[in-house]
Amino acid sequence: MPEFSLTEKQSQVAQTLIGPETHHLIYGGSRSGKTALICYAIQARAIKAPKSRHLIARHHFNHVKASVGRDTFPKILELAYPDVECRFDKVTSIFEFANSSEVWLAGLDDKDRVDKVLGTEFATIFVNEASQVSYHAVTTLRTRLAQNVKDVSGRMLPLRAYYDLNPTSRGHWTYKEFIEGVDPSSGKPMRVDEQGRALPPFDRTVSIMNPGDNPHLPAIYIEELRSMPLSKRMRFLEGRYLEEAPNSLWKVAQFDSCRMARPPDNLQRIAVGIDPSGARGADDDKADDIGIVVVGRDPDGVGYVLGDYTMKGSPEQWAKEAVRAFRKHQADVMVCERNYGGDMVRTVIQAVDKSIEPKMVTASRGKHVRAEPVAALYESCRVFHCGEGSQYANLESELVRFTPNGFSGTESPNRADALVWAFHELFFEAGEITPFATLQPIMGFGYSR
Repeated sequence: MPEFSLTEKQSQVAQTLIGPETHHLIYGGSRSGKTALICYAIQARAIKAPKSRHLIARHHFNHVKASVGRDTFPKILELAYPDVECRFDKVTSIFEFANSSEVWLAGLDDKDRVDKVLGTEFATIFVNEASQVSYHAVTTLRTRLAQNVKDVSGRMLPLRAYYDLNPTSRGHWTYKEFIEGVDPSSGKPMRVDEQGRALPPFDRTVSIMNPGDNPHLPAIYIEELRSMPLSKRMRFLEGRYLEEAPNSLWKVAQFDSCRMARPPDNLQRIAVGIDPSGARGADDDKADDIGIVVVGRDPDGVGYVLGDYTMKGSPEQWAKEAVRAFRKHQADVMVCERNYGGDMVRTVIQAVDKSIEPKMVTASRGKHVRAEPVAALYESCRVFHCGEGSQYANLESELVRFTPNGFSGTESPNRADALVWAFHELFFEAGEITPFATLQPIMGFGYSR
């Protein structure tokens, strides 16, 4: 059996994880050893404290079960602690140690599993791939970080929360809370000095790990990351949070001022925008995501983003997700780009629900040409993002890379395209929108006709 040892970078970060702070964020590029290190830390805590409970949560349950439950966690356990007895209960998705400690796997997309988690207290909570998890979900999980349990020496095991991610935009809650030191909901500093200036957040640490820190990666993998488009290279190789492109049609600051907990009840019309791709399924890494975004409009001509359901899956899978979003929001119209798939798009949607007749649209002009009038809606404060801001981090990171000269990236902006198609349907297709030169501010926050 190969000898287990941490990489030099993992050893450095491990010293941070055993410090006095409760909350620890590790962000950076892909396959840098972030998740493996945190699994190792959790195993050490579970072994050290009999009858302790620990939670590993991710947005989708099947993802945490496949990537962590079947791969990383048992692999690290076998290498680092080959003599420790531990079994995995496939029914409950719990790792059970011989000393009665447990490590639970949970997906935040499953109500029954979430309810079970909320009824239990844990000594450790690990939010894996935090870029996909909303701030609301995270703050709810933190209420369960409350198990009082002693280690083998008789001392209380300190509570710990770990978070890892490949960084997205600077609008994500991890950037705001851990790096800017502001409350992601209010934008106000979490701590201030005597002059009212923001201070680093209390009880939190931030570590960065990138692929270059992992000597076990093949050189060709690093070269593949280097050859990626700028946005993906920044995220998966350099591990940097994304900023807006020069002359971007959308600005990061706009999103902070256009958030709303929930939309009004008097929405006049709701549209689901779909930007299909050629994905054969969730494991088709060469294909783009399928953009699925729901938007609405009220009688005063104000728009609302109601949800981003973008995913990668087979035509049957994404069609079911699109129909689910359509029904959930009681939408009036489904707008689908015709360019990829043509009649196939209509066929797969109606195979799920025959009552929905999708409106097929054709991209006859450049993406930025369609995007400009929608960006103007944002600029005049006529669009709000409803719900937890972090759920739109990926959407917003695409929007801030649209410029008057096109999209600054060779990958497809599927979320942004879906949003643009949907808003075009609600505001521009029927010729209802008033020219922006004649718009007048109302209620001190936006514009109406």
